[in-house]
Amino acid sequence: MKIPCIYLVYFSLISLTGAAFLNSCESLKDDPAYAGTWQYKETITSDNLVYNTTRTLVLTRRTFEEIYVIERENPPVISAIFGMSGDIRTSHTSFIFTLKALGTCVKDEMDMCTEEVAFYGPGTSHFDENIQYYSTEVPCEIDADQFRLRLVRDLNNDQDTEDQGEDIEFERI
Repeated sequence: MKIPCIYLVYFSLISLTGAAFLNSCESLKDDPAYAGTWQYKETITSDNLVYNTTRTLVLTRRTFEEIYVIERENPPVISAIFGMSGDIRTSHTSFIFTLKALGTCVKDEMDMCTEEVAFYGPGTSHFDENIQYYSTEVPCEIDADQFRLRLVRDLNNDQDTEDQGEDIEFERI
């Protein structure tokens, strides 16, 4: 049985229209409230020195990147930069940050930290020497709206979230 050519054209057009519609529906899914760029600033005093700290957190539906800058106030010099990046797994009740790379500041010709960050994954000397100070999987609680994000996580794996920096509220930037 031969199918008239006009029916093949109609079938092709309907198939293409349907596929385009499904793709556009997929792209219309809203990002979750936690997706975006967030910042938390704090001033810390240690040994009579004042440090301004800034945590910048970029979250997508499935990934995170957090950069923690510690800058001496007077004179203003970046003392250190710590970075973490990886994947986010979510379920109805929990989030797990899975660490994939560690970051540190790029140094200038005078061996001073610049504002640039370089990330290193498993198998690199920076990652392998420093991963012992981090948990590779960090369960966390996230509560977000369009302006604020509260992030509660046990960063040092001591079974509580009472330590400094483990329960903080970021602002969207």
